[in-house]
Amino acid sequence: MPAKPDATAEEGGDHPLLTAEDLSVLPGLRRRALARIGTRPERSGEAVRAASLTLAAGEALALVGEPGSGNLVLARALVGRRRAAGGTVRHRGSDLAALTGRRRRPLRRALQTLSLGPEPSLDPAQTVRAAVGGPLSEHRTAPDEEHDDARTALALERAGLPADCLDRPLSDLSEQDRRRAELARAIVVEPELLVVEEQPGPHAAGARDEVLARLRGLRESTGLACVLVTGDLAGAGRSCDTVAVMHLGRVVEYGPAERVCAEPLHPCTRALLAGGGDGPPRPTAAAPDRGEPAPGCAFRPRCPAPLGHCGWEPRDLAALLQRRRAQLDPARRRAERALIAGADAVGPPGAGRLVLTPGRRSSAEELLAHLRGLREEDSAADPREPLWGGVVTMSPDGDRVVVEFVEAVTPVLAPAGEPGRRVACHLAAGAAD
Repeated sequence: MPAKPDATAEEGGDHPLLTAEDLSVLPGLRRRALARIGTRPERSGEAVRAASLTLAAGEALALVGEPGSGNLVLARALVGRRRAAGGTVRHRGSDLAALTGRRRRPLRRALQTLSLGPEPSLDPAQTVRAAVGGPLSEHRTAPDEEHDDARTALALERAGLPADCLDRPLSDLSEQDRRRAELARAIVVEPELLVVEEQPGPHAAGARDEVLARLRGLRESTGLACVLVTGDLAGAGRSCDTVAVMHLGRVVEYGPAERVCAEPLHPCTRALLAGGGDGPPRPTAAAPDRGEPAPGCAFRPRCPAPLGHCGWEPRDLAALLQRRRAQLDPARRRAERALIAGADAVGPPGAGRLVLTPGRRSSAEELLAHLRGLREEDSAADPREPLWGGVVTMSPDGDRVVVEFVEAVTPVLAPAGEPGRRVACHLAAGAAD
C-alpha cells in the first residue's frame, strides 16, 4: 500500500481516514410509489449487516459482490449518502452522523463519488470548463475564476486531457475523453476519498481500469483513497490493495487483494473468481430471504460442502421430500402420498423441527422407517449430501414423527491465520463457529 504523505497524516492525527464499525443500513424504499398507494414504508431486514472496515489514506479498497450483495449500499453509507441504522462511520475520528450543517460541508468536498455508467453522464452541450469546474463553485461561496481555471486544468491533466480543451463542448470529445472529463470533475475539488461505482456494461472493465490507473499516481502523491464498487473480483485484485467480498449484506471475506484472489477462503469468493456460483444451488436448499437474515450462513444454499450447523431448516427436508415424490412413478407416488399426510415446521428459524403426520392407513413407526430408509438411500447415492448431517434426531411423538435439526450458527468475520485476512465461514480454518 502506498505510504501516507506527511501532511495527510498530520491532519487526521492517529486516526485512519475512514472507519466503519458494526455498520448496518436498512434497505431503501421508493417512498413516492408507496405514498401514491397509501402504503406505509416497512422494512423487514438490512441491506448491510454489521460491516466493519478501515481505510487508510492512499489505500484502494474494493467492495466486491453480486447485485444485491450490499456493496453499493455500503459504499454510499461510507460517504454519508445512506443513513446508518446501526454502528458508526468515522472520518478521521469524527462520527459522520454527528456532523450537521456547516460542519458537514467540508465532508461533502472530502468524500466524492464517480459513477461509471454504460454511457458518459455529463451534459454534452456543456463546455469542458463548465462541466469539470462546476463542483469548485458548489463548495465555496466566493467565485475565483482564475483560480478555478488553474485547478480545472490540473484536474484535466491528471485525468489525461489537455488543458486547451477547456472551451470545447463535451459533444466534440470522444466517448473515452468524456469519461476522462467525468474523472476530472470528480477530483477537481481534491477529495480525500473517491468512491468509484462500476455499473455493468460492455465497456465497464476498460473504463474502470483506466480510472484506477489514473488514480494510482494521485494515491501515491496526495494520499487520495479509493473505494471501488464492482462485481469483478479478478479485476479488483489487479487494481486494489484490499478487497471486501460481500454476500447478502455481509462481508464474508476481507484481506489483501493479492492473497484473497490467489487463495480464496470463502465459497462465495471462489464463485466470484469463477464468474458464477460453485455449481447450481443444491436442490435440498431453500433460498434465503433477502429481507430477513437467513439462519446460519446465507451462502449455504449455494455452498458445495455445507456443514450440519450451517443452517438447515425444516423447509429444506420438506423440499427434499416433495422433489423426491415428483420423481417417482405414479404407483410409488400414490403410496408415499398415503404414507405422509402432512408436514409442518415448528419453532424458530435456525432451530426448528419438522412434524410429519402419517396417513390414515400408516403409523408413526412406518413413517419413521421410511425416513431412515431415505437417509440411507441418499447417503449411498451422494456421500456429500449434507442435509441429513443437519438432522439431530428423528423420533416418534405419539402418532407423529418429529425431525429435529442442528441449531444454526451464523459464521462471524474472524482472523484467518494470515495478517490482515478475515473470513466468515465454518469451512475455513481459523474461522470462529
